[in-house]
Amino acid sequence: MAAGAVLIVLDWRIALISWGTFIIILVLTRLVSLGSVIGTALFPPALLVLNIGGIPEFVAIALCALLLIVRHEANIRRLIKGEEPKFSFKKRSAAARE
Repeated sequence: MAAGAVLIVLDWRIALISWGTFIIILVLTRLVSLGSVIGTALFPPALLVLNIGGIPEFVAIALCALLLIVRHEANIRRLIKGEEPKFSFKKRSAAARE
């Protein structure tokens, strides 16, 4: 969430690209973490494509994106194993949570 706020401050177009990608991935796969990682990975390329800032800005955004992806390490491991839980609006029963 905080990264999304930073994106709006940086440039609304990058936020739109990142959030749009997140939503598309979420709708197609129901995997929040996959949408987050892919949306985050698009920060630096979007910066280049939109020609925003220079080298210092690109390096800062690339490092932030890398940090966010590294923080999703556990999720990425579960994604690779096929064990990442899928998003659902349905309430799980107490037995399903245990």
